[in-house]
Amino acid sequence: MAFLTTMGRKSGEWRVTPLLSVQVGEEWIVTGSNGGQARMPGWVFNARSDSRCTFEVDGETWSGHIFEATGEERDRLYSALTSVWKLYPMYERKAGRYIPVFRVTRGAQASS
Repeated sequence: MAFLTTMGRKSGEWRVTPLLSVQVGEEWIVTGSNGGQARMPGWVFNARSDSRCTFEVDGETWSGHIFEATGEERDRLYSALTSVWKLYPMYERKAGRYIPVFRVTRGAQASS
């Protein structure tokens, strides 16, 4: 379990969200699956609005940035997630919507 903290785009307050994640290289990958619900989770809109975040995983907390993956990159990272977390394809079918995938990077802002 990981904890992603993003700035609320409406509230201006930091919001913590528990998420499943997988490490790919130096980055951590998360999705806006919302457990298969039709509604997109609020943190997705926050991340799209402001890339700054804090990420806690394996007892370590660090500041970084979050970027939405698109196209082939999204598909590759989604595949990495589904190889570890087998429920994601079911979540996507159940939700009936596109499941966005995000890269969480450490430190200074990296290019998207």
